[in-house]
Amino acid sequence: MADLDSAKLLWTPANAHETRTTQFMRKVNAKYGLSLSSYDQLWSWSTENIAEFWDLVWEDTNIIGDRGPHVIDRSALPADNPDWFVGSQVNWAENALWCRASDKIAIIEAVEPTPDLASSPLRQITYAELYIQVADIVSALIEYGVKKGDRVASYSSNCIETAVVCLATAAIGALWVSAAADFGPDGVLERFEQVKPKVIFAVNSVSYNGKRHPHIPKLRSLLAGLHERKLEAPKVVIIDTTHGISSNSDLDQSWEIWSSFIARGASSKAGRNEKGEIAWTRVDFNHPLWVMFSSGTTGKPKPIVHRTGGMLIQSRKELLICADMKPSDVFFYYTTTGWMMYQFLMGGLGVGCTILLYDGSPLRDPSCLWRITDECKITIFGTSAKYLDQLAVCLKPFPCQPAGFWPLSGYGTDEEVSNAQSRYQDAYFNAFKGIWHHGDYVRITTNGGVVMLGRSDGVLNPGGIRFGSSEIYEVLDQTFSAGAQPLIVDSLVVGQAIQGGADERVILFVKLPEGETLSDDFRKRIREEIRKKRSPRHCPEKV
Repeated sequence: MADLDSAKLLWTPANAHETRTTQFMRKVNAKYGLSLSSYDQLWSWSTENIAEFWDLVWEDTNIIGDRGPHVIDRSALPADNPDWFVGSQVNWAENALWCRASDKIAIIEAVEPTPDLASSPLRQITYAELYIQVADIVSALIEYGVKKGDRVASYSSNCIETAVVCLATAAIGALWVSAAADFGPDGVLERFEQVKPKVIFAVNSVSYNGKRHPHIPKLRSLLAGLHERKLEAPKVVIIDTTHGISSNSDLDQSWEIWSSFIARGASSKAGRNEKGEIAWTRVDFNHPLWVMFSSGTTGKPKPIVHRTGGMLIQSRKELLICADMKPSDVFFYYTTTGWMMYQFLMGGLGVGCTILLYDGSPLRDPSCLWRITDECKITIFGTSAKYLDQLAVCLKPFPCQPAGFWPLSGYGTDEEVSNAQSRYQDAYFNAFKGIWHHGDYVRITTNGGVVMLGRSDGVLNPGGIRFGSSEIYEVLDQTFSAGAQPLIVDSLVVGQAIQGGADERVILFVKLPEGETLSDDFRKRIREEIRKKRSPRHCPEKV
């Protein structure tokens, strides 16, 4: 570790004085009579003057909305989970769709080739076309009875339609909930049963590792699980990712296909103003925008609620001020719809740049993503969390701090809300009183760098994909350890550092009944159960 403190400088911008960060620093100096001259000085000022900093971020990044005078209670601690910008009204989707240009590409979609689509063409949509589709889905959702505060879920792939639904959901003031199509139905059930979605959007198939995998059986299993728990049956909309190759004969009559759903919205015009434009539902800055799930070491995945304004202003700060992103950029991040980086990527629309969605494996053909990079002229290429992470131990409140775990006050019974609040405090504030503790183990070097050393808890992180050890234990307990004669007596799952600590692999240890030997067939069966009930990413490398 000693050489990290004396590491040589790898890169410096050619025109540092022209970057958005430097321009922002000049505005700080001019507004507050300061003479900040370096990034470190700007960062230090921002942490000591959080109200002034975030006030200027709102102004500098041109957030659309009704701005009130309040920013933050200066005496509040993260554990207080204070409200930000009280009295301000914003809509995340309105800020994402300020560009309406018919000659500007908003989204490019690339899909991994499969035998039935060996040369899958790129799909793209302009900002003008995107706005029209979002408007139609807004109308269709309202026709379905979706309103502010309802939950709209996606069990889908990384396609244009998923992005459209995400934007339309936010436009209404409803909450977006997403699970990647590679998740097993049991894992999705654990998530969706907590939020009770009114509508579920799902694809009919997904492409991965050179094969096309049917998705309808997994959707049916999820819906059956919701029914068994006596939850209200959600409406279902099916997105055809085969673009006509697959038949719709295996769909339930109560389900609606995407083409019919969007046509319904186009004819309805619900949720539009007198000009036919989207009547954006501006909500309080602290109104929930989406629910994301984080798996700890015990219990079900935690439903983390993120506030609308916090996601908006944090994205603008990161992409515009920190990353110097411009409308001319083509922004790509390899992610599924079940990872937080999907929402990070969607933030690029608020810049007015082009974002690129990729669905499939990046490894079967290692040159695939680089060919797409050349063809689409990607200027910002995002990778997994093992290459890019951030220090997540906080001494002061921050606008994108989660509003809590679902349900928030007003969305559940008193007991449910109280349990969620206790769970939230236990998860992040038990280790250090009044201080947010996220569980990342880091080292800060003398030259200001941050080295991510891994997790300080039981969260696993192979290839930058985080999940809780409890997700694997639950599969083993239900499948192999139940009953009078368990097949597995005990188990332990751990992460083992590889590649010099740059990554980790998951190792599963199992204890069998006395006299039994661990065979290759049983190893295969264990992996298959974990893959089926969770996802391929949960499968241990060694058993």
